[in-house]
Amino acid sequence: MSDAAIEAEKSVIGAIMLSPRCLPRVRAIITPAHCSSPRSRILLESLYSMADGGTPIDLVSLYSYLEDRGLLSSAGGVEAVMGLGDLAATA
Repeated sequence: MSDAAIEAEKSVIGAIMLSPRCLPRVRAIITPAHCSSPRSRILLESLYSMADGGTPIDLVSLYSYLEDRGLLSSAGGVEAVMGLGDLAATA
C-alpha cells in the first residue's frame, strides 16, 4: 500500500466528514474494497452504514459507532478518529 493511496483515502474520508451530503456520490464510485488501508476500509464501511441507518455523519457519532461495535482500535484509535476533524478542515 502506497503512501499516496493512503493519503487519497484519508482525503475522501475527510471530504465526507466535511460535507456528508457528498456521501452518495462518493459511494457510487468508491467501495470499501477499494481501500488499501484496513483503517480506511473500516472508516468508510462505518460511514456508509451510519448513513444507511440515518445516523448523523460527524466525529462524535462516528466515534460512538466505532466504539459500540468494538472497531475503534482497528480504525486507529481515538486519536485517529478525532484527527479526521483535521482532515475534514483541509479536504
